[in-house]
Amino acid sequence: MYKGYPVVGKKSAIRKYQSKLRPELSQRYGGSHLYTQAQVDIIIKELGLSERYIQYAYLMYCDINLINNARFQNESVESMNQTIAAAIGGGLIATSIDSIFFGGDSGDGGFGGGGE
Repeated sequence: MYKGYPVVGKKSAIRKYQSKLRPELSQRYGGSHLYTQAQVDIIIKELGLSERYIQYAYLMYCDINLINNARFQNESVESMNQTIAAAIGGGLIATSIDSIFFGGDSGDGGFGGGGE
């Protein structure tokens, strides 16, 4: 994927997707747990958020079965979910956040909808 880029940049982008993207998606498109890839694209551009790690935003807020993005072929969804959990708190905290924001035990292995 983006080998050689610092993990800190990735985690920072993920935290911004959570703190800035999520509230704007909710305000603009309603309190759904899942949004379309186009909705995520629009808000990321409008807010001026980094698009370098946009696949993480898709995983966090879109139905993974509807995502059309070749970037997922280079990194497993499980690995990406682990990175997201580490960025937003890790361990038990991430599990609690997953339950609160993403419906918890959805059987998909973590963030986003659908599964692998």
